[in-house]
Amino acid sequence: MIKLNPSEPIDDLVDAAVNQTLGRSVNTTLTTTLPLIAIFLFGGVTLKNFSLALIIGFTLGAYSSIFIASSTLGWWRSRRQQRGDFPLGPEQDPSDPDPVDRKGGQSDIIV
Repeated sequence: MIKLNPSEPIDDLVDAAVNQTLGRSVNTTLTTTLPLIAIFLFGGVTLKNFSLALIIGFTLGAYSSIFIASSTLGWWRSRRQQRGDFPLGPEQDPSDPDPVDRKGGQSDIIV
């Protein structure tokens, strides 16, 4: 999305990306959590703790990837742009599909 709209603010790009993936993330989390709840309720004694750990892990993982990671990315990128760590210049063309530095090393990939 950054390559398509390099001048758009990073917060708007992050919001659009979260809106596009929110439904899929919630559906995936629910479809994996429902069988785990069934295992927790109807499984044996040895499976209860294992399925509880998986339920907590899936729930917290989905929450952090949707809400915490996206807002942290927006904050981090806007802070780096304000400091001028990676302004788009002639060496860093947003339409260039190859993010490899022309000097032989690998440059930062724009997310």
